[in-house]
Amino acid sequence: MKKLDQIKKIISEAKLSDGEKIDLYMILTSLPNEDENQTFDLIIEKPDIIYKIVENYNKKKEIVKNCDKQAWQELLKEEEKELEALAKEE
Repeated sequence: MKKLDQIKKIISEAKLSDGEKIDLYMILTSLPNEDENQTFDLIIEKPDIIYKIVENYNKKKEIVKNCDKQAWQELLKEEEKELEALAKEE
């Protein structure tokens, strides 16, 4: 099965709203090619990570809506820590 097909299956089976599934698919298919492979591999390996991706995306939408630069910086720092923790697991 192709990676994109695996991602579609993971998304379709996820306990997310239809809107969140659409947003997630849009996010993942908008990635630059070099990031797409790594991200798809990670999701295939750890499907539950999609919930964190959706959570962070929703936080970002709210932060942008409120024009909260400090919250944006804090979220970026939090994401950086999470990515570092993922890197250590590998």
